[in-house]
Amino acid sequence: MNRENRNHLIDTYFEAMDEDNFDAMEAAVSDSIQFESPGGTVSDVDEFREYIEESRIFTHSEHDVTRRVHGAAKSVCEGTVSGQTPEGRVDGEFCDVFGFDGDEEQITDISVYTRM
Repeated sequence: MNRENRNHLIDTYFEAMDEDNFDAMEAAVSDSIQFESPGGTVSDVDEFREYIEESRIFTHSEHDVTRRVHGAAKSVCEGTVSGQTPEGRVDGEFCDVFGFDGDEEQITDISVYTRM
């Protein structure tokens, strides 16, 4: 397990999410990314781009990661998140689970859990 690589990929993901910048995120995720969240499920990078750019109802987000736990196969991040929805500003908590390719050079799967 390479914590430095994993942390870099995770940081890239959250920074790109908060900047609404999928192009910055794309290098960190595999072409076959599996993404599950309360807002939907996608199963490749093109669907992920479409979800982030067109379907995600939570925008202008700000993630603050307060805990990281790295296991043999997955890494988990907990923290707080705020952002805009069609109904207005929302604050909550998240727990995201990340999977990685064999060389830990890309994120292969992300499961998002939230409490708003």
